Amino acid sequence: MNKDTYCHYPFKAIAIKDYKGDKLRSFWPCCMMGNDRTPHNINALEVENPHLLNPQEMFDHPRMEQLRTNLNNGVRDPACKICWDQEDRGLKSFRHFSNDDYNLSNDGLELVDITASNICNLRCRMCSPSSSNLLMTDVKYFKDNGMEHETHAVIKRWAMSEPSRATESLQWDWLLENTHKIKVLKASGGEPFYDNKVIQLLNRYVETGAAKNTYLSFHTNATLFTAEIVELLNHFKQNKHTFSIDGTDKVYEYIRYPANFKEMESSVINYIKNVKNYDPILNFTMVVSAHNVLNVAEYLSLIHI
Repeated sequence: MNKDTYCHYPFKAIAIKDYKGDKLRSFWPCCMMGNDRTPHNINALEVENPHLLNPQEMFDHPRMEQLRTNLNNGVRDPACKICWDQEDRGLKSFRHFSNDDYNLSNDGLELVDITASNICNLRCRMCSPSSSNLLMTDVKYFKDNGMEHETHAVIKRWAMSEPSRATESLQWDWLLENTHKIKVLKASGGEPFYDNKVIQLLNRYVETGAAKNTYLSFHTNATLFTAEIVELLNHFKQNKHTFSIDGTDKVYEYIRYPANFKEMESSVINYIKNVKNYDPILNFTMVVSAHNVLNVAEYLSLIHI
């Protein structure tokens, strides 16, 4: 292992987040590799027909074997360019934070990070239709009023591509049948706790008895910690979720429409009081924008609730 190039993720994980409908366009060992969205690097590993592969086949692919060999031997694999560029600028890259946070025992696929769908209960102002099906209301408005071209020109990330339907893919079917293999399940959406198929997958973990050995790490808007969800989470070894909250009170409600701040706060408190096995270090994240930049201090006080 060469400390100048070694990264934990290629030896443990597969990220399957780049779906167009139910068709996977690329996969990576970590989500950071997928953040380089330049045309030449959208499929950084250059694997053909990834939609035909299940997660284990991705992990065992010769290109992943080559990546692991390179990182073990001090070779800067070009697929990891996003981290090399950061390190060359004197920054700490995602690779530097790739320690095993889950105490996984051996090398081998044990972590899957998946974007399930765009099904969501909110219409957040900084979001896009590919991540919230409720924003299709806005898409229809822009189309009906001849504003579609203007909208895309001003807000390029709104350019509508077909949303992820990973829950209809062969990769999702493989997860349902291999709960004993995946010890860390990361998921994002949409809102994963609002997606019935994600709930079905969690229930599958409970049915097979694998939940007690599995960590959950979801990106969630933290509004849905109902008694039923809390009961389900208590079957798992540990919950290490990230809460996306972009302000307090009216600022929060303006950005995270149609959420209510007090109801979200009650949901988080319910999680803290009743989930028996959550990581005591709560992770909060926010998108800084003109809407909330002056509300940051109040937002940070949330960690004391």
